Amino acid sequence: MVEIHVCATRLEEKGGRWTGQVLGQPMFGEAKAIAVWWFAEKWKLNLAQCAAYGDSVHDQWMLASVGKPVAVNPDSRLRMTARRRGWEIVECEQKSSEKTKIAKMVPESAR
Repeated sequence: MVEIHVCATRLEEKGGRWTGQVLGQPMFGEAKAIAVWWFAEKWKLNLAQCAAYGDSVHDQWMLASVGKPVAVNPDSRLRMTARRRGWEIVECEQKSSEKTKIAKMVPESAR
């Protein structure tokens, strides 16, 4: 049996409905890095051998925590940070037709 673990912002629920209030710390910014460190400690992972993927400058702390950071379709601020730190940058182009959607991974160096 495979275990699946998820770190996400928790929303308050009352009477079977979400109230719009956040419970605890939102999974945002530095909280993502803390979650990465917690999982690495729990499972004895070497973060230098781990990868992380992010698209926002708010993911920079998480990306800086691992040995293989990848900025995917990054916003302009993360793109600048990734370039400055030498992180991989990947653009995903999505083409659609009536029957299929094809995602194409294009490294920044190939554009």
